[in-house]
Amino acid sequence: MRLGSFVVAASLLIAGPALAQDKASLRLNWLLSGSHGAFVLGKERGYYKAEGIDLTLNEGRGSARSVQQIGSKDDDFAMADAGSLIAGAAKGIPAKSVMSVVNRSTYGVIARADLGIKTMKDLEGKRLAVTAGDGLTQLWPAVVAVNKLDSDKIRLVMMDATAKTTSFLDKQVDAVLGGITEFPTLFKAKGVDSTVLAFADYGVNTIGMTVIAHNDTIKAKPDLVKRFVRASQKSYEAMIAEPKEAAAAVNRMNKDLELATLLATVAEANLVTVAGIPKGKRIGLAEDADWQLTLDLMKKYREVETNLPATAFYTNEFLSN
Repeated sequence: MRLGSFVVAASLLIAGPALAQDKASLRLNWLLSGSHGAFVLGKERGYYKAEGIDLTLNEGRGSARSVQQIGSKDDDFAMADAGSLIAGAAKGIPAKSVMSVVNRSTYGVIARADLGIKTMKDLEGKRLAVTAGDGLTQLWPAVVAVNKLDSDKIRLVMMDATAKTTSFLDKQVDAVLGGITEFPTLFKAKGVDSTVLAFADYGVNTIGMTVIAHNDTIKAKPDLVKRFVRASQKSYEAMIAEPKEAAAAVNRMNKDLELATLLATVAEANLVTVAGIPKGKRIGLAEDADWQLTLDLMKKYREVETNLPATAFYTNEFLSN
């Protein structure tokens, strides 16, 4: 059974005097999976408690939704891709990234391997599952334009994101827009091989996952933000160093999630995370050039209208070097 909100009860593993705990919540970008192993492991091991934070993890329903929930202050922090953050902030949602987790796009097309889809061009004449309003679907026109695809020949099948897996497995669609660190693993677990066409490999590389907060939180509670980011950096480093432990922690939180699938998803998430860490730096650093490229793509292909500079959407001030 999936839980819309969950709290992990764990003993504090770090010795020392008890600290007053600030309650804080993190909205995930999607339903709990291996890609969220860092936060689960960090909470279980007491990294957040050691920073004086009583952390609650809430499942999400997409990055765009997470940005909206930060805007309405439903949560203190949230996971969201940079494109969805920029799109929301350009429309007036007062949110900003305080930690860039994945500096390479995790968006892509996941196609059935038995159909011989090797390139984006091969999607012409095929059925592609998309979800109205989500970050992938909004950025899809950029993929079409950059790769000179005939969009009239690609049938977009609109559906709720939760229906994509079943539709793919039942051959109702030939491919889906989705996260390249999760969908292939889910399909493989069901006995179906897939081919991944990553947006980043086809000229549309936007910053992937970030941790965001409301501007009011950043202004009024900078110490909380700094402590949260510090614990999160440690948590991600632990997941990278100990992927089996991260997968096991998620499994302990939700026994319905298969351990083997979680381990595969953690491994995929670690690959894209490590690939985006600037040389000689700790995880979380936002680089100006990456954010500028993301903003340029958003303005050109997602009709984002803003005069704000790229630096308005992120900050590195809370990172521990």
